[in-house]
Amino acid sequence: MKTSILHLMIFSNIIFYSCDFNDQSLEYEDNLVVFGSIVANLPVSDTVSVSRSASILEDIQAQDLWIDDASVYLIDDSTKDTLHFFNVGSGKYFPLPTEPSLENIENYLNYIIQPGQTYHLVVNHDMGSVIATTTVPNEMNITPNDMGDYECPDGTILPTSTIDVNILENL
Repeated sequence: MKTSILHLMIFSNIIFYSCDFNDQSLEYEDNLVVFGSIVANLPVSDTVSVSRSASILEDIQAQDLWIDDASVYLIDDSTKDTLHFFNVGSGKYFPLPTEPSLENIENYLNYIIQPGQTYHLVVNHDMGSVIATTTVPNEMNITPNDMGDYECPDGTILPTSTIDVNILENL
């Protein structure tokens, strides 16, 4: 009986002292949020979006999170060629300003995203910096996974190797 009580006391002490529910509250910090995409063998065709994050407790509208005064650049790692992005409104940046000059257009059209090359997207702002690095694949081959036969709801059985995933071939 004494050993049972001793074991219970030791077990209770371990549980009591090991469980600490004194969670520390961390202070939220705003951060830059950047989204962009590039496509091989083409000039940049999409805008880069720059905004800031917001605390879940912050009372703010989504349109008020956009950042319009950032510096945005795309750098080709191999040639060090740099493409400057201009703010075209509401946190959107594009390599051509709203009223481009002939030089802007020429720089834009000559900056072709090359397969196999590494690119750095650099965004600088008073609240911080973001550097994103990506290597453009040389090629992408999409093929069906051999997962055996698929039984359709109507009972038809299809081998998965015959499902055509190349749906853009005739465009």
